[in-house]
Amino acid sequence: MTFLSLNNCLYRVFSARSTQKIGSRALILNQLVHNNLSCKPYSQQVNHNVKTPTVKDSIQVDTTVLELQERNKKIEFNCDKYYPSMTELQKYDMFKVERITLYEFRNKFGNMTDTELKEFNESVQLVYGRIRNIRSSGKKIWFLDIDDHSHISGYKDQSSQLQVIVNFKSINLGNSEVTLSQFESHMSQLRKNDYIQCFGIPRLSQSRNRNLSLSVQMLPRIVSPIQSPLPSGLSEVQKRNNNRVVDYQVNGIYPLIQRAVIIRLIRNFYQDINGFVEVETPLLSSKANGASARPFKVQFKDGHNLELRIAPELWLKRLIISGMPKIFEIGKMFRNEGIDASHNPEFTMLESYQTYATMEDLIELAESLFKYVLCNITWENDTIKELRNILSSNNWRFKRIEFLPTLSKELGVCMDGVNLEDSLELITLIPEDVKRKLNLQGNMSSSQILDKLSSHYLEDRICSTIHPTIIYHHPLAMSPLAKSVPSKPRITQRFEMFIKGKEYINAYEEENCPQVQLNNFLKQQKDKNNKMNNVHISTISSGIKDNINNESMPVDYKYVEVMRSGMPPTGGLGLGVDRLCMLLMEKPRIEQVLPFGSLDDVNRQ
Repeated sequence: MTFLSLNNCLYRVFSARSTQKIGSRALILNQLVHNNLSCKPYSQQVNHNVKTPTVKDSIQVDTTVLELQERNKKIEFNCDKYYPSMTELQKYDMFKVERITLYEFRNKFGNMTDTELKEFNESVQLVYGRIRNIRSSGKKIWFLDIDDHSHISGYKDQSSQLQVIVNFKSINLGNSEVTLSQFESHMSQLRKNDYIQCFGIPRLSQSRNRNLSLSVQMLPRIVSPIQSPLPSGLSEVQKRNNNRVVDYQVNGIYPLIQRAVIIRLIRNFYQDINGFVEVETPLLSSKANGASARPFKVQFKDGHNLELRIAPELWLKRLIISGMPKIFEIGKMFRNEGIDASHNPEFTMLESYQTYATMEDLIELAESLFKYVLCNITWENDTIKELRNILSSNNWRFKRIEFLPTLSKELGVCMDGVNLEDSLELITLIPEDVKRKLNLQGNMSSSQILDKLSSHYLEDRICSTIHPTIIYHHPLAMSPLAKSVPSKPRITQRFEMFIKGKEYINAYEEENCPQVQLNNFLKQQKDKNNKMNNVHISTISSGIKDNINNESMPVDYKYVEVMRSGMPPTGGLGLGVDRLCMLLMEKPRIEQVLPFGSLDDVNRQ
């Protein structure tokens, strides 16, 4: 279109007298929309020899593959028409109105009567949405159900949906040049799942339900057509995991919204309610640290080896040492380990640190976090109701069990005076039937032995209910970064929280003495080296070697040196965000709460 012809078009639109009805002013723009802003006479642009599809009363428009293929040919030769720039659309908006979301539209007009809505006859509303259903009543009236997902709640509600009424008479208010044949031709081009633009006024439908609707004053315009048909349903798990985009389009984006709500609530709790500062720490460094796990190794362009972080702990503690009193981070972690129902190599964690916090302070923080999330979440299910009921009836307190006394009782042995850091002394104490049942071997470290015992006798047995249960005062052998109890140096000020046998929170008072921290690091390293030396190099398998390597953290001398500049007493808390999403969304597998599924699913998309 030339600049001169464009001016002529705009002159035709805006020279309409202001006293004319909206329908009269919309007439010219209807023609421009129908003919892609061309300024040829309307009669010259319409091919009257094209047979108009017959539209039967009360039929459902069927979007078949063949119809889409025919339409796709038209789209291919006129992409600008079917994929217009939003900036260009605004230029030719004769009504000069701001876009209103469907959620805002329903809130604004939803409670009005028919009489009240008539006061908005001159108040044109602009909406955008995706067609979810098309139906017609005769040749002159069409109904489009559209949505725009403008309201994030986590519920499958209708607050972001709207019925659009396309009535030939409303389109042709005043002197019209749009014929019924042209009207039918335009409407028959619309397909389910097209994105459209609509100008209209609020109305109540004439149906028995008197639904709030948008009565359009000009033909709906396609702003992005569908070119590949979507299945009517998608329930097979493997197919859903292999194509999450189609899954979300067919089954809804509610899992994404619910995950976003949970993360937003966590962030609000820390940032707005408790005054923590959100920070970011490195994902890439020369040495992943902060937890016992196998890292992903990558290579920088200059040849240096780097690792993706397995935990942000030591970086966050550096910021505490720098002078930050209360910090938190919600971010990605990477561990080069297996995939199962509750584990993925890439996952999201929350870690928070605050100065001068006791273990009891951390327990109260965790209890308050759960209370805040459960009281402010925007949807309901059986798990949320049960958690809310059981916690509120217990004054929002978690159930508690102490590690060693409870384990001693379950095993039927006395662990007083036992050197828990000596794996041989520890395994000698354990009954033979327990060793066989749990496959406990002499080459295991104290940490591995205690972890297996805890998993079977404490986590699975005592922490198996919906009531959040904490295990506290873990042995020092399992907690090299935690502060020990002064009167009982073999145990630490640490707790873990479990629901139905799954761990959700790990928290402890941090070790802030550089000498003690270095000794803990070195002892772990020594235990690992001794274990490697005790296994003949020709018989060691890669799996055993990995277990030995990953059961302890490498010594981070730079972190210890930073501690010497003064680290205040500090408490830290970690929460598995993905697991919390699984719990509150009632999803049994972790891939169901990840936007594109597990690593295996990602690689297939």
